Amino acid sequence: FKINDEEVYAIVRDITERNVALQRQLDFELEKERGKILTEFIRGASHEFRTPLATINTNLYLLANSENPDYAGKKIDQIGNQVQRLTRLVDTQLMIVRLNDASQLNTQAVDLHYVLDVLHHDALETYGEQPTLTIDVPQDLPMLLGDGAYLRTALEQILDNAYRFTPPG
Repeated sequence: FKINDEEVYAIVRDITERNVALQRQLDFELEKERGKILTEFIRGASHEFRTPLATINTNLYLLANSENPDYAGKKIDQIGNQVQRLTRLVDTQLMIVRLNDASQLNTQAVDLHYVLDVLHHDALETYGEQPTLTIDVPQDLPMLLGDGAYLRTALEQILDNAYRFTPPG
């Protein structure tokens, strides 16, 4: 065709097939990455389950071979604590599944100051004064948009890990 008496040649190529191939490649890479993440998650989760199960199993053995009622009571308490730990792990796994479905989130304005005050109070009741927990949040912090219950649970998990793995002082 001509533009201003100049001949112009155009080559038109259908790149649909190339784009489809690129999309398939991206989808494949994404699935590989999801597989890696799932594998790591399962590896971590199974380690988290093995520890309390081993503790329960050991305490059951000791309990079965003990004739001391005080010792047996102590072992029963330890077993109960490990069962509660396993229950929390299962609940966390279920929460992860729910978090992947955004329709199950209760998104609303969340006052982070209130959430942190409640967590601070609960942490002091649960763990005591050591290690020291200090909250330093700017007063002009805006409200957050999110699910307050899930935010609180996430922060509780972080605090629990910090308390369990931070030495006193």
